[in-house]
Amino acid sequence: MATIDSSLGIPLPAKFPPNHNAGHSVLILVWILFGVSTALVAARAYSKIAILKRFATDDLLMSLSWASTLVYSVAIQLSYHYGLGRHYEYLNIQTSFLLLKWAYIAFAFCIVGPLAGRVSFTLYLLSIVGNARHGIRYWLWSLVALQTLINITLLTVTYSICGTDLAIIGIPSTTCFQPSPLSRFSLSAGAVNVATDAFLTLAPTLLVLRLKTTSTAKLAAIALLGSSSVAMIAAIYRTIELRTVFLLDNWDFTCKDDVIPYFAAATVEQNIIIIAASVPTVAPIFKSLKRRYGSTLASSNASASSRQLSHDSAEIQHNMAKALGMNMPMLGNSQEHILPLQELPAIKTTKQTRIEYLERDVG
Repeated sequence: MATIDSSLGIPLPAKFPPNHNAGHSVLILVWILFGVSTALVAARAYSKIAILKRFATDDLLMSLSWASTLVYSVAIQLSYHYGLGRHYEYLNIQTSFLLLKWAYIAFAFCIVGPLAGRVSFTLYLLSIVGNARHGIRYWLWSLVALQTLINITLLTVTYSICGTDLAIIGIPSTTCFQPSPLSRFSLSAGAVNVATDAFLTLAPTLLVLRLKTTSTAKLAAIALLGSSSVAMIAAIYRTIELRTVFLLDNWDFTCKDDVIPYFAAATVEQNIIIIAASVPTVAPIFKSLKRRYGSTLASSNASASSRQLSHDSAEIQHNMAKALGMNMPMLGNSQEHILPLQELPAIKTTKQTRIEYLERDVG
């Protein structure tokens, strides 16, 4: 392949680096994680449509997150085809522009995908809260607003400032991807995403601890709903690697030490968000399989008893048991609503007998 001509003003080193492609590692990561995400999203759709009979807004947003991740994955594949992972010295002008074009498109969808995934999981938690009067409801809605505002603003500002002229974007002296207010705002948006994942990890614990059920059921619910902690780690990883995108005087942005770590981090983040948010929703499938093959579950009785209760914890517990397909027995139900035998008031009965004598005249 023809290399870049130095007469164009692009600096070339006296000694060229090894001609190898470091992008295959991120490409393998992209398709493995996307395959897992696809399987879980398909299982989620089956669980919601065929078992729970409820395909709601959170599922539509998760589908949007999956579609965004698909576009991102295809864009990374095409970027790799045109040289992502190779040193710029071995790329010509035409392939460099095509590589930059698809990498630029991938950058947009690795913002949209995680945004839709986080909002989807937040709405899923709100569906568990239901109509219960719980303070966490307001925090969750605030997160939806904050996530949407910050990330849509980041997307709009980035493409407004950077534009679509690849010749300007690809030159370090004119590119928008350098230390600037945009880079600082991008890092701030990353910090907001990390904080959001941290709260989405804590929120299920706050809900579960108030429930009147067994410790085993509580731990299982926390484990299923608290997997956002993995997404938080991925978000931290991506935010740290974001600095490599905004390097000054960086011609070799396509090689291993520059944009590759960022795309690897973005791949992990958006797929882990899909996986973590979808794992709790597929649990009803296992409950259905247990019922089909003769395993008995006590959750139906527990749910029935909890429906008879009107307080907020009972509603959350019922919604959570149904959403996760779990056995969450209601502890203390009978003690709260049935008086002990010795405390029942005594009932005294009296019987009155009336005897009448009829006098008869003798003689």
